[in-house]
Amino acid sequence: MNKKIITPDYVETLDLGLLNRCNLSCPLCPWTRLDIRNTQKTAHVEIEPLINFFDKLPNLRIAILEGIYSEPTLYKYFKEVVKYFKSRNTIS
Repeated sequence: MNKKIITPDYVETLDLGLLNRCNLSCPLCPWTRLDIRNTQKTAHVEIEPLINFFDKLPNLRIAILEGIYSEPTLYKYFKEVVKYFKSRNTIS
């Protein structure tokens, strides 16, 4: 069996959730159905460690700021993240 180690150089696309909060109440979402928003603490990553992480991915070309269980624009450093990706010519 040939195992391949994924290195930071290998990463070209990143699917990223910036926080675990949303201000909507969609009826089919687990956040609403299971009342998760009232039982889970808000979590987000500070901007410095996030940028340091991105800097270690030299071939990053696409960053998907997903919102499956969150609203990415609620992230308090959302503008800074978008500016960072723009400065790197990364599609986000």
